[in-house]
Amino acid sequence: MTKYQTTKEKKKKKKPLVILLVTFLSFGAFIYLITRKGDVTVAMEQIEMCNSIPQVKAIYQANQFDEDFYERNEATGERELVPDFEILIRQKLNKLITSDEELKECIEWLPQTKKSLNFIIVPDLSRRLLDSSNCRNQVNNDIRIIDSIWMKFIQLTSLKMNSSDRFIIDVTDKGQANNSFERIADNLQVDLSKHKNQSNRLFYTDALTNEIKKNVRSLYKLSIKKPLGADFYLYVKRYLSNHIRKSNIFEKVINKVIILTDGYLEPQDRISYTRIYHKSNIPRYNYDYRKPLYAAVDLGTVSQTISYLKLNIPLIQDINLKDVQFLICEVIERDENGGNRYDYDILKSYWVDWLSRQKASIQEENFLKREQSMNVTITKIFDFLDKP
Repeated sequence: MTKYQTTKEKKKKKKPLVILLVTFLSFGAFIYLITRKGDVTVAMEQIEMCNSIPQVKAIYQANQFDEDFYERNEATGERELVPDFEILIRQKLNKLITSDEELKECIEWLPQTKKSLNFIIVPDLSRRLLDSSNCRNQVNNDIRIIDSIWMKFIQLTSLKMNSSDRFIIDVTDKGQANNSFERIADNLQVDLSKHKNQSNRLFYTDALTNEIKKNVRSLYKLSIKKPLGADFYLYVKRYLSNHIRKSNIFEKVINKVIILTDGYLEPQDRISYTRIYHKSNIPRYNYDYRKPLYAAVDLGTVSQTISYLKLNIPLIQDINLKDVQFLICEVIERDENGGNRYDYDILKSYWVDWLSRQKASIQEENFLKREQSMNVTITKIFDFLDKP
């Protein structure tokens, strides 16, 4: 047998041994991979044992740049934290957080959570609806604004799934709408938290939109029969908190309140909160502050003058509106006040001062005059609704 044949024979005999070794090593590696604890699993076990917020934060930050802790969302294509890991972190923090300040601090270092919209529309169903000299076609204006906000709400939420967005139309006084508001109230609210495991697009049907529009028109039809002074002060004091939702560790809630009003806060059979001028058969309801307030408009000192005269709208105790954004629209000055040059600035000062002291988010640019073009008004409202 030649040397070449001997070498070949030896290699032939070794081949089954090599195959056996490779098979054994591959099987061993497979067993190791399926039995070892991954980094995510270890981190989740560590979070389960945490008993303080700093401990949870330390584990999250130790792994937040590790690619093993992220995956690609098939629906959006975005890179996201492994859902089970993120949910466990939020559930643990939810048990440990004891104050709003702690919640705020946690939200700052956690990944951005889902956002839920909470739109609350409150129309002024007072005599402004019938005031053809100052508020011509006001009912049509209001209805068009509300219809537009509804369509904007659909646009902003239709691509979501399992969301908690809400759309509500409310009134300042349950006696408004000719005492029939409760009959249609349920049909003026949409709560998407009840729509589970399907895209919101499937929830929004033509039938739903037609139902909303029909009930908005019923609301105004009933209100015209018996218009009552809209008491927004009482509404904020008693009712608004029922609709405001607080952000939590699982979601950020964006509360937006849209008020449709001429701007004059004049409750039925009570003295006005926006005192400029009023003449009535009841002497105690009479007042005239036009001279000092109109002069203040020219000087740019309206807020200071209101405070000096002690005319500020009273602060509502125990009501904190820090999580609420306000927009007031369709504000218009009354001819009988002789205030076409002045009342708007005075009304704006009253509202902004009051809501700011209640800690609400209210910007002067969100106190909107009634425009000649409805398209201008709706564009400004959409700008407000689009902001986070």
